[in-house]
Amino acid sequence: MYNFQVEDFHTYHVCTLGVLVHNASKDYSGKKAETVTKNQENGKKLVKEQFSNLKEAHPEAETQVSVKPMDSNGNAMRNGENYLDCIALDSDGNHFIEEYKASQTAPYTSNQKANGFDTGALNKDLVVTGEGGGVFKPVDVIPEGTPINTIRGK
Repeated sequence: MYNFQVEDFHTYHVCTLGVLVHNASKDYSGKKAETVTKNQENGKKLVKEQFSNLKEAHPEAETQVSVKPMDSNGNAMRNGENYLDCIALDSDGNHFIEEYKASQTAPYTSNQKANGFDTGALNKDLVVTGEGGGVFKPVDVIPEGTPINTIRGK
């Protein structure tokens, strides 16, 4: 962890995670960086456990599938990307998403909010981008209204 100051009023904090905080105060200590690291580790553990359970029930389930909102022409927009913690198909072949949060208070990202994660269902069509995953191929559409179940850790 490194702390440094540029000129006499711009203070930065860089932790071992590569996080740079501009105008960090004395209150942004190594303890807060440790908390961030611990939360990230807990989040990864939760994703691994929950995804493993879901994969048993839904073998087609995939994790970290990249999606973006679609424009009016059906193309992926430049902004608004999300990585789905988990996407699977129900017994009728309909998509559903599981979002894993490490704690009861972990917030949604701005892109997640913009795409409806905080409401429990997608508020717009999303298109699979990048390499996709398993049965979820690039250019596949995840339709508006797809349910999102948020599972929170302790």
